[in-house]
Amino acid sequence: MTAQLPLPVTMDPVAVSVGLAVSLMENDHGGEVYIRGQLCDVWDAEDTAARRWAAVKLVRLGAASQEQIAAAFGVSSVAVWKWAQRAAAGGIAALVPEKKGPKKASRLSDTVIAQIVELRSTGLSQQAVGNAVGVSEFSVRRALKIAAEQAAADAAEIAAAGEPRTPDMVR
Repeated sequence: MTAQLPLPVTMDPVAVSVGLAVSLMENDHGGEVYIRGQLCDVWDAEDTAARRWAAVKLVRLGAASQEQIAAAFGVSSVAVWKWAQRAAAGGIAALVPEKKGPKKASRLSDTVIAQIVELRSTGLSQQAVGNAVGVSEFSVRRALKIAAEQAAADAAEIAAAGEPRTPDMVR
């Protein structure tokens, strides 16, 4: 048995204590996790997956409770639980944040919008236009709104350009 006392939980006074043996330090450059004063994990500020992986590893080690780890990382315990589930299923790659917003390109191209406007001008209902073009009724409403906004923007641009009026344009 050694006479040396265990290392302190943290070597840095600004680190956040997590449980009895873990400390976490985060700043603008990234973060570090220490267990009994020994650096065991590090990540860059923009590396969300590595930060999540550090939290998951602490849960797996049983270094602190899930609630303590979540509080230190500034998330809910449900988030930490979800990260652990994803990591168990797909490793660290599963912890990469998903892209927000639409997952595929919009079907409302300029050609489709023009086709929708033309069909709608014939008197067809929005549902019938959507069926003919292969989009939902909501997409038809959206396309009509986009077309109206574009027409208004074009009219404003022409008015702002101050094109000279010819005598036949004056009433």
